[in-house]
Amino acid sequence: MSISIVIPVKNDFESFKLVFKSCLSQSLSPNEIIVIDSSSENLIDEYLKKIKSSIDIKYFKSKNKFPGEARNIGINNCDFDLIAFIDSKTIPKFDWLYCQNKKLKSENLDVVFGNTKYIAKNNIQETIRAATFGNILHTTTPGSLIKKNIAKNNYFIEKVRTADDLEWRERLIKKNYNYSFAKKLLTTYEFLPNSIISLIKRYFIYSFHTAQVNVD
Repeated sequence: MSISIVIPVKNDFESFKLVFKSCLSQSLSPNEIIVIDSSSENLIDEYLKKIKSSIDIKYFKSKNKFPGEARNIGINNCDFDLIAFIDSKTIPKFDWLYCQNKKLKSENLDVVFGNTKYIAKNNIQETIRAATFGNILHTTTPGSLIKKNIAKNNYFIEKVRTADDLEWRERLIKKNYNYSFAKKLLTTYEFLPNSIISLIKRYFIYSFHTAQVNVD
């Protein structure tokens, strides 16, 4: 079974480059990488035009799309049997696709959810991480691998900035698909805020959008 990677991105050019390079160098190569770009500038488009790879790269410029909407565009443009989700700030380990594909096949799963560990690089980020995510693995949509036919029957909700991925995971679990959770570390998030003010601003915006989503 062949794999399509879907990456939504908005203005995170530097982190996107790290994510994209890791996708290109997976021990199990994807068959295509689909980038849905909602950035205000064309840096990502210009960057991708310079990439030479045997992996097919599909680029879609979509103005002002939230992550769920962007992922849905990716789902509708996948040519292969399996879809792997990653975000523009979650950097996958080199064996991410291999581990997820092996687990999905060996356990006859419809979806295997990803996980992410949040990395602190300075004292402020250490404090923020201790007060929020902690030094543990979190189940996440980034890193997940799902059969395309299942994804096409379970699109992400749209018009919200956050919590769409949590709602998506809860919905799949409630529908009793064959699912499991990754045990090994698959992705890292290395872009925690560098100030308490920016963290509070971010949480305020995210809380407003999360309030519109029906999640436990």
